[in-house]
Amino acid sequence: MKNTDPKVISKLVGMVLGDGHIQHTYAPGNARIMLSHSIKQKEYMEHKVELLSSIFGGPGNIRSYEWHGYTTLSYSTPVTSLLTELHKLFYVDKKKHVTQDLLDLLDDEGAALWFMDDGSMSAQKDKTGKVIGYSIRLCSDCFTDQEVMMIRDWFIEKYNSNFTIQRTENGCPRLVAGLGRVLPFLNRIKPYIIPSMLYKFDYIEPTLNMPLYTKKPFVPREPFISKEIH
Repeated sequence: MKNTDPKVISKLVGMVLGDGHIQHTYAPGNARIMLSHSIKQKEYMEHKVELLSSIFGGPGNIRSYEWHGYTTLSYSTPVTSLLTELHKLFYVDKKKHVTQDLLDLLDDEGAALWFMDDGSMSAQKDKTGKVIGYSIRLCSDCFTDQEVMMIRDWFIEKYNSNFTIQRTENGCPRLVAGLGRVLPFLNRIKPYIIPSMLYKFDYIEPTLNMPLYTKKPFVPREPFISKEIH
């Protein structure tokens, strides 16, 4: 992997941190990336397939199928030794994990792909319906407490952006922030956001940070030394 363009590696890591899955079906063979998106995200799917086709070749054919009344799009890359190497970095006992080494492979475009997959924005309104702030979320539910705290610290160091962590109703750790706390990150990745995903950036920059409301304080299940912005 050390002989591969870092920009290529960043794109792959960003996709796999998000909704992408690396499938390695049998030990002697190589692995492939598998993608799946709703028909509503057709333009985004085409964007990702174009990126992957430019890296691995292949026809870039997107398949569609019906599932419980919904149309889903799917795509698989050719199998390659590069993806086999990435599979070894991401998966332990068939479960996806994130490490500091993987995060350090991300540039702004890779982070943008991750955010387009797992990021979201919602407006906070007062009783009159006036928008008083925005909440940004990055779904990190599949990772451990320690991994999510490491991701939070990575955002602080790389982007000077400070997420906090909330528990979902299922007890999973999720990264959340008021808009003002993560604007440096959003501004860095915005040039790489495709038109159909710009709805995640439909905000007015705040003059004050919006308050964050948490249902429960975040208590890590593993001891971890974290960093904070003061």
